[in-house]
Amino acid sequence: MVRLATIGTNFITEYLLEASRHCTGFTLEAVCSRNEQTAKAFAQKWGAKRYFTSVDDLAACPDVDAVYIATPNFTHHEYAMKLLAAGKHVLVEKSAAANQREYQQMLALAEQKGLV
Repeated sequence: MVRLATIGTNFITEYLLEASRHCTGFTLEAVCSRNEQTAKAFAQKWGAKRYFTSVDDLAACPDVDAVYIATPNFTHHEYAMKLLAAGKHVLVEKSAAANQREYQQMLALAEQKGLV
């Protein structure tokens, strides 16, 4: 069972979670948003076991295997690198990175860590 977390509480995250109701093999473990009230409400709505307001705290959570990143594009590289460094698989919404250099850094770290 893959223990999933999301960063971002927008409509695209809701589309992913709605579609996931038809899938097996993973559970929504956590959500992360900068705003605590938003994070808490989103976690309650979708049945997440916990919520975070810090990507660093999410990265440190041993109960999360993979993270869906659906935040503004300029944050993707920073968040993905933190999560990959912490041993988390990542699924990054498009555009995955601002440029080719950032994308190659993300791919290299994922490969080095044996992550997707």
